[in-house]
Order: sequence, then structure tokens, then C-alpha cells
Amino acid sequence: MQKPYFPCALKIEGRACLVIGDDREAQDKSCRLADCGARVTVVAPFAEEPFLKTLNSRGILVERRAFRTSDLEETFLVVYCEKDREQAASLHKLCRRKGILLCAVDLPEYCDFINVSLFSRGALQIAVSTGGVSPALSRKIRLGLESSLKKVPLEEFLDHLAALRTKVSQSAKTSEERRRRLIEAVDDFQFLARVRLPTQAARLKKSRRKSR
Repeated sequence: MQKPYFPCALKIEGRACLVIGDDREAQDKSCRLADCGARVTVVAPFAEEPFLKTLNSRGILVERRAFRTSDLEETFLVVYCEKDREQAASLHKLCRRKGILLCAVDLPEYCDFINVSLFSRGALQIAVSTGGVSPALSRKIRLGLESSLKKVPLEEFLDHLAALRTKVSQSAKTSEERRRRLIEAVDDFQFLARVRLPTQAARLKKSRRKSR
């Protein structure tokens, strides 16, 4: 069994990041990197006009050509969205040699990091991951969070907590008092989730259907 990934968040503002691929996954990953302030280059040999238009509008450089080893110069991380296992293995060796982080989508054996499904509302961020086992399940859970919290004014409550934190930091006489008052501020906050798992019969039915 594969060892679990160490959960962390990377600061990539201003860093050069490379995305290889021309599908929806490559588009999504490129935009997420750009949203975090990365300098993103996309190598997409078969990129179509909608793909180019979307990424160019976000200030993302797209080059319609095959990947070259020289693309790795001064690169901090790479997201590989193609399905070529042989190329992924070769890229993994190159990145390891150069100290570059690599995520090969759907090929966890060649990943130094994996992408999490992220729920974000104001200052709140919840990362959901199955360690590469089932990104589809991570997405389902994230969508469930979004649906459950859609009408909840989280941003307003977070703004209140931020203001309270500043006030308490200035007025609390001890660290223990500061901690107690900040904990008390969320005493009445509750979050309840409902989960429905598919039955064993349903799972077996799908399994038999796929094996035909």
C-alpha cells in the first residue's frame, strides 16, 4: 500500500510552472496555478481555439508544440495531463534529477504531489483528498460541501472572527485568555453532514456490468 501524502500548501506566487496537455484537466490546473500567482506555461500540441482563448484571457502562455527537455529550465513544478505512461516515467526521472515537483494526473506512481479538491469561501479553505485513490469521490464531497453551505453567510461570520481576533489580541492579558475567548466565539457554530453510501448490492451490480 502506498504511503500517504504529506498534506501541505505551496506558495507558488511568481514561480514558473509548466502544464503539459490540452484537455479540460490541463485547462483547470493551469487556471488554478494562475489564480495562485504562478507564471504558467502550457505545452499543448493539439490545443483548440476555445482552450487557447480561455487560457490567453487569463494571461497564461500556451505553446502549440510537443514537450521539450529545455521546458524544465528554471521550472518549479510540472503538471502532466497526458495519458502516455512511458512519457510520464521519463518525465518523472528528469524532474527528480532536476529537483522539480511533478504531478502526473491519474498516474500516482509518478507523482511527487497530488491535487486536492478545494472548497473555498472567503478565508475558509477545505481540502478534500483520497490520496489519489478516487479523485471523483473527492469532487463529490467538495460539491456536497458547496451545496450544504451555499446559503450560509460564511464570509460575514469569518469577517466577524477576524475582527474579534484583532480585538482579543490587543486586549487579552494572557495567551490562555486569548485562546479561551477565540474558542468561545465558535461555541455555537455547528456543521452537520449527511452521507449516503451506495449499497453493496449496487456496487456488485456495477462491478459485474464493467466486467462484461
